[in-house]
Amino acid sequence: MGYSHYWDHSGFTDEEWTEFTKRVTKVYNRSDVAGHLDITHDYVVIVGECETFVMSKYPVEFGCCKTRRYSYDTSVVVCLMIANDVNENFRWDTDGSAYDGDFDYALSLYNKTFPVTDGVPLMSLKTEANNSMDKTERSKLRGLSITLQDLRNLQSSDAEWGWLTMMISPHDFDEEFVREFADRISWSMVMKRPMLLAQLSEEFIVEMKMKGFL
Repeated sequence: MGYSHYWDHSGFTDEEWTEFTKRVTKVYNRSDVAGHLDITHDYVVIVGECETFVMSKYPVEFGCCKTRRYSYDTSVVVCLMIANDVNENFRWDTDGSAYDGDFDYALSLYNKTFPVTDGVPLMSLKTEANNSMDKTERSKLRGLSITLQDLRNLQSSDAEWGWLTMMISPHDFDEEFVREFADRISWSMVMKRPMLLAQLSEEFIVEMKMKGFL
């Protein structure tokens, strides 16, 4: 079918829809994301290089948008994050992987546009570990900030730990965290995520290459 995103929900309340459209507009006003945006009373539409993304205010049993990773994909992912953040009944899935870095720019854009005090939508991302918590458990974390120290203090499995790393702002990454991520998840995942790789010193990268890790 091609690289796509999927979602369902039981409808937005008037308050949720107002907040959703306000946040989507804010993203477009403060960034250079691709895709033509059109907002009506009942729909948010993004026209890009592949399938048109349409988010309805009313219940959707199965929504799907194939983006093929074209430039407007970031706009679509950010809209899905916003919907998940404002609507408790919203669920989404994706062919992408946070571990592979598919959402790095979208995550950075969302965190920059909406500080932690506005809510943290990152728990909705599909990763290899996302099944370790169900929707109810994830919703309890909504609006909470997870710091590196919080993460290090948690007694969690590697799968849960890997999933929770998605709740940390990329701006908080440091080399110690990247090394721990590599040890608990994999070095190959570090190589696929530029925001992690950027935290490593040139000397450390050379050392890892000599040891055959990179």
